[in-house]
Amino acid sequence: MHDVRNVLSHYPFDCQPAQIEPLGSAGGMSGAQFWRITVRDVRGSPAQVVRGSPDPARRTLCLRRWPTEHPSRERLQFIHAVLSHAERNGITCLPVPITTKDGQSFVDHAGHLWELAPWLPGTADYDHSPSRAKLGTAMSALANFHRATIDFPIATSQWLAGQPPPIAKRLAKLQQLTHSAANELAHSITDTTWPDLAPLARQFIAALSNAVPRAIAQLEPLASIPLPLQVCLRDIWHDHVLFTGDEVTGIVDFGAVDVDTPATDIARLLGSLVPTSPPRRAEGPGEGHLEAEHWQTGLAAYSAIRALSEEETRAVKALDSSGTILAGCNWLRWIYIERRDFENRAAIVQRFCRIMARVAP
Repeated sequence: MHDVRNVLSHYPFDCQPAQIEPLGSAGGMSGAQFWRITVRDVRGSPAQVVRGSPDPARRTLCLRRWPTEHPSRERLQFIHAVLSHAERNGITCLPVPITTKDGQSFVDHAGHLWELAPWLPGTADYDHSPSRAKLGTAMSALANFHRATIDFPIATSQWLAGQPPPIAKRLAKLQQLTHSAANELAHSITDTTWPDLAPLARQFIAALSNAVPRAIAQLEPLASIPLPLQVCLRDIWHDHVLFTGDEVTGIVDFGAVDVDTPATDIARLLGSLVPTSPPRRAEGPGEGHLEAEHWQTGLAAYSAIRALSEEETRAVKALDSSGTILAGCNWLRWIYIERRDFENRAAIVQRFCRIMARVAP
């Protein structure tokens, strides 16, 4: 608690705490830690106005301590610049950091980077109470973010010089899985590390022999097609979208923000909102049709705000398939090779079950 109070002392008086509630990882899997801060006013009672908050009635803040591994100071400055840019362009559902008394968007303390932002209203409850209305508003919110950040200044030519375009980059990762990468993952799985995950991990590796060639075949025709590049979220899924009723009132967790093609974000979010993306064999009468219908509902909601080209629509479906495969590989690498420690193991096993269900033939 001493570190928390030390960090908060860098902020203006109207950000000083009346109450501090530790939240641990708050259900997240990034390694970040969180605290809910109820601020006080000049009389010591909860404040009704928070400097830097887009909502003058808000009196609660979120303090986030990033893990030591990431991001760097420069990268966090970039992330915060993107959030501020989107807010200036009309997006109100973002945790834009409050600046310190020195005008900085974060505090460097005790080996960690810390940020303080307004507490966003809403709950990430899509998984528990999905609906077409929520599906549509989530995709609309993503389209609005892309529109708001399309003019964010990026050194596109420099970025392209440093790494391949998104489709080519994804293809290269999949092709590695057909050679040494999949074997490395397979040999790393042990029954002593997360025994409840090991059987699923082995099933996932076995499914790659069919899943990877299919994903490569989807991506290869798109490798030479230029797709638009801009700032993207790159880790947007239903747990990062907060709803109040059917409306999106918050989008959280921007640690993966980078230059990419918007199709990557669309595939990531839509793939999490529609459990199985077409074309996929249905498990019961009419299920495949229903899944395809929901997929089209999401694309229509997005394209009503930001029009999608035919090439982008094809890329979304291809990136959904390959992204699910690579997500599973990332989890296995983090757990079995890098031996990262995660606070909520049960949630990760549950998430891996869903990845496995989408990858298996």
